[in-house]
Amino acid sequence: MTYIKIGNEEYLTVKDVYLNLCVARNAISKKIKFLEKNGYILRVKNKRSEIYISRKGYEKLKEERIQYLDKMINDENNKGLREYYMNLKKAIEKPELWDKFHEKSIIHHIVF
Repeated sequence: MTYIKIGNEEYLTVKDVYLNLCVARNAISKKIKFLEKNGYILRVKNKRSEIYISRKGYEKLKEERIQYLDKMINDENNKGLREYYMNLKKAIEKPELWDKFHEKSIIHHIVF
């Protein structure tokens, strides 16, 4: 992962976050308000508005993602999907696996 240093903080782009957590883009966009409320978001206005998530915000999202996947792995109603969720958990911080699970092209410019 490549962090962008702005001031004393390190940030990731939203794209890097969803690739590293192996989630769909809308999973992160739903968390933006929560992250911003807790001070984990930096908005930069260039040609288009850009959103960066701090290292602490990323770690928070990663922790939530792991807890969710653990819950799904251990849920008795998900026996048929257990292996799928285990593979998603293994894909965390392996952005090269994102295409395998989402079967979509990666959007290079994310607008919220």
